[in-house]
Amino acid sequence: MGCRQRDPYALTSGNNPRDGRSSEQAGYRCGRGVGVGRRVAGPREEGRLVAVRYPDCRDCSLFLSGGYEHCYPCVRGVVGQPPERQCVICARALTEEGSCTAETCATDRRKAAALSSAAAIGSYTGLLAEAIRAFKYPGHPGRGGFAEIFGRVIVGWLWEHADVADDLDLIVVNPTEPNRAVPHTELLLSAIKRADPEGVFPVDDPESPVLRKTRPTIRSHGRSRVGRREAAEAHCEALEVDVNAILYKRLLIVDDVLTTGSQLREVSRLLVRRGAERVRGLVLARTPDMWAASDG
Repeated sequence: MGCRQRDPYALTSGNNPRDGRSSEQAGYRCGRGVGVGRRVAGPREEGRLVAVRYPDCRDCSLFLSGGYEHCYPCVRGVVGQPPERQCVICARALTEEGSCTAETCATDRRKAAALSSAAAIGSYTGLLAEAIRAFKYPGHPGRGGFAEIFGRVIVGWLWEHADVADDLDLIVVNPTEPNRAVPHTELLLSAIKRADPEGVFPVDDPESPVLRKTRPTIRSHGRSRVGRREAAEAHCEALEVDVNAILYKRLLIVDDVLTTGSQLREVSRLLVRRGAERVRGLVLARTPDMWAASDG
């Protein structure tokens, strides 16, 4: 695809050129009253700028006008990082011997094989988990605006991982059910599109997505491994796919949280059956423990 045509961290506007340095290298951060585009010389903790709590994004001078080059380095600097050695299928931390302890990866290779890899930007803990909950659920304090932030974070990740981005034909999201109070993945898709105004990445059309959910199904939240698999299968049965749009394509499917990976694997399997060449996964966060309470 040849996506990486310019420095992803070069400012496209404003009066603060950074000579190609990342926000962390240049000493910028996001915070209450402090925009990423302003140099700050603040207190440091463990060798880096002290993180600020997520509601402060709304008071950042670049909250409305900023881009991935501001938000991605900022978020990466404060969220819990996923393990360096991850399972290429479910993104779970590998053992010292290099094996995955997730039972689904060990026992259901046929389904797992449809998902060639799954990457997580951060860990579903602390600030990131709180922000995702604020993004997804109506009435949550500080909810507004996180679609834009997460859209920029996804685009920033794509710029940083050129080996993945250059090998994609289409970026889609795992759809939510019709009439959901907060259609968070659809909002995320629109935000990704806005965060890539030059159209560098092959982002699906939010107005006419290739993947739609036609009806509500049972939720996976709080269920056992078997229950999650059943919920994932029901989810896939309710999906409508534009086969012509995915035929022989290399896809990236984006979602918010990965727990056991059942749903992501089932959706990937469906897409491969319908003609996709390969499917990768990307999530905002991965639960630190596969049985931790989450929404993925």
